[in-house]
Amino acid sequence: MFQRSASLPGLTQKDADMPGQQQVTLPTLEAYLAAKHNRLAFPPEIEAVYDQQMYSYRQKVMTRVIVPTVIIYNLFLVADYLLVPGTFLLATVLHLALVTPIMLAAAFVYPRARQQWMRDLSASIIPFLMVAQIMFIYASNAGAGAGADQYQYLAVTVVFYMNVNQRFGFRFAVSSTLLLVITYLAVLLPGHSPFEVKFIGTSLMLSAAYLSLMANRRMEQDVRFNFLRRLRDQLRREGAEEVAKRDALTGLPNRRMLDEVVHALWADEARQDTLVAVVMADIDHFKSFNDRYGHATGDVCLKRTAGTIAEELRSERDLAVRLGGEEFAILLPETDMSEAVRVAERIRRRLEGIAIPHEAFGPRGVVTASFGVAAGPISAHGFAELLAGADAALYAAKRSGRNQVWPPFVSKGNPVAVLRGQPAADDSAAETAATAQRKRR
Repeated sequence: MFQRSASLPGLTQKDADMPGQQQVTLPTLEAYLAAKHNRLAFPPEIEAVYDQQMYSYRQKVMTRVIVPTVIIYNLFLVADYLLVPGTFLLATVLHLALVTPIMLAAAFVYPRARQQWMRDLSASIIPFLMVAQIMFIYASNAGAGAGADQYQYLAVTVVFYMNVNQRFGFRFAVSSTLLLVITYLAVLLPGHSPFEVKFIGTSLMLSAAYLSLMANRRMEQDVRFNFLRRLRDQLRREGAEEVAKRDALTGLPNRRMLDEVVHALWADEARQDTLVAVVMADIDHFKSFNDRYGHATGDVCLKRTAGTIAEELRSERDLAVRLGGEEFAILLPETDMSEAVRVAERIRRRLEGIAIPHEAFGPRGVVTASFGVAAGPISAHGFAELLAGADAALYAAKRSGRNQVWPPFVSKGNPVAVLRGQPAADDSAAETAATAQRKRR
């Protein structure tokens, strides 16, 4: 709930929900960029993210080009009328009643197909049907003379359309191009045209196949390289943002991340009736610990305390934060007072149990902490009010002897604790009161 996932470039929410999504770390990406590769195949974890991005990108391409493609394809009927008028009616029926509906159906299926092979099939059927229709009309005009011989050259333009406009991945483009070339030659070579036409047609088709595939390959290399650079930049940016939201010493989230989480939680209309608890924790007599053992050892103590708190959180929904110095806060969503007290008590016992020496209180003295808890429904309490209530409870625990959770016992029937004499007039006043009490400690 409180861990932000990196949104990769071009990755939509639908992509993120697709099975098999893998995480790419910045060190993995940096190591791959430092090596020399042809950039047409990534390591599996990078390839998975790239495929997810290209799924979204090619879906947009299909949506954008399908209408112009249908229009241009049907304009080919002008060539039918001029070059092979004897089959113009047949060509019109094939265009409008067969090929065009299948093209539109393929464009409809493509974004809804979950398997890659289904998307590839639905996309590749468009150029295949165009070539098949052209060569069928060509074969139906045996004896029609030069017009039919010129008509079959239209198939060459389809190869360029497929490899440059549809932008299949290079490997799939090779197999699709091979299918188109075989279809074309299978009709042309045994056909009715003279040798010169067959030679020119074969040369044009093979040249178009080669040139368009090289263009496709170069474009895919550029797309993949740009993808790597954008992904690296985004991971670096997200890494910097993550560092800015973490306490440098303990690694726990800091107040900046807490503020983001609180804002999102209180702004969620669906959670207004749910309970939330805030726990304040403070290491007992930490100043005397620093004075006796030194600040370096004090830093170690803070790290171990932070680690203990983090280990005792129930799930990723809970958030532990270092507020500063030896003071920590824990945000527990969907938690009533009694459960929050149990969580705090478990952390208190665990910290006491790891027995960090604090010999200022005798040879067997150990580091302990005091805890204050406040809880209530989101709709009735602002975060600053709950934080001030937990801080007041922490102050009460300190006054009552330290190394304890306050309130010491709360029944499930009373999930909201009023820990001060008067509720805060507003969130700002509540936070000011909490700050003043922390200074007095």
